[in-house]
Amino acid sequence: MNAYENTTTPIATAEYGSCALVQDLLPLYLEGEVSAGSRDTIIEHLARCERCAAYLAGAQSVRGQLRRDRAERARAVAADAPALGVVHTGQSVLSVIALLVLCGLGALSALMVWAGVDHGGPALSLFGFGGGLTCFAGLAWLAQRRRHLTQPRWVLLLASCCMGALATFFIVVPHDPAALAIGLALVLLAFAGVWSTVFQAPAATE
Repeated sequence: MNAYENTTTPIATAEYGSCALVQDLLPLYLEGEVSAGSRDTIIEHLARCERCAAYLAGAQSVRGQLRRDRAERARAVAADAPALGVVHTGQSVLSVIALLVLCGLGALSALMVWAGVDHGGPALSLFGFGGGLTCFAGLAWLAQRRRHLTQPRWVLLLASCCMGALATFFIVVPHDPAALAIGLALVLLAFAGVWSTVFQAPAATE
């Protein structure tokens, strides 16, 4: 306990104006950001003003509690960091698996569409088209979970999925190595576009 806290005397009513000034300066006084002259004036005032001494004691108590709370939060964050890292890694692995599964199902759906068109099976084409839309929705959901889907990312995702669907057409063309090479190149480009859309790092301005 500081000396002024047990040697204070009631202050005259005329000095209440200086109380307001002292109380305004107390936050700076606690941080050591007042001049030597101001510090001496504040100490002198606190030594004879019960009201301002009590105000200072309350401010010191709140300040100490805030420091303890910050330290406790920092310790909690440090203690939880390993577990959060494991959870984050697990979520990333699951997202990659889900992306690969959806891309595979999307390619299968595109093959069903082309097979239905080639063999005159509209039901098969419609089923494949529905599967493709479902896969697209799943990829969009994955991307949205990581970061809000902006219009450019929507366009990139849609273009990549359409490119992947077109790639299957070139791949299933029989006995044509050139078409197969084009199809494989389109598959790689489509997958790169989907991956970039889902796992793209947030922009600094977002």
